[in-house]
Amino acid sequence: MTTLARTKRNRRCGAPPAFSPQAPGTWKPGRAWPPRCAWPAKRQAYTLSDRATYLSLQQTLRLRLLFAGDPVLRNPYSVMLVNPARHPRVNAAGARAFHAWLLGEEARALIARYGVERFGQPLFVLDPLP
Repeated sequence: MTTLARTKRNRRCGAPPAFSPQAPGTWKPGRAWPPRCAWPAKRQAYTLSDRATYLSLQQTLRLRLLFAGDPVLRNPYSVMLVNPARHPRVNAAGARAFHAWLLGEEARALIARYGVERFGQPLFVLDPLP
């Protein structure tokens, strides 16, 4: 997510109106989630994080969940097939097989229970199939 997108999402989530990516004390991490979450934890600041990252780091970082469950925080993952006529080097057969598997019952069951044993809740929420 870009800084601008994070800023817009922060505002929709109730961040102070004066918040701006150029404000003094604003940090643009440009790095992976664990270090990105460690910085605000050390400084009693806040950050946006996905549920999987938060749950996996909650034992090591002193972060408190402030806001969750609102549709504005949706962070969907998608799979999309590309047109092999426009992208001739793509593995079209493999892509179709992966797409079909990912939307099948076996993969959906794996995704739905992923994280439950370790964190007591799934790390991802599936959208219903059309």
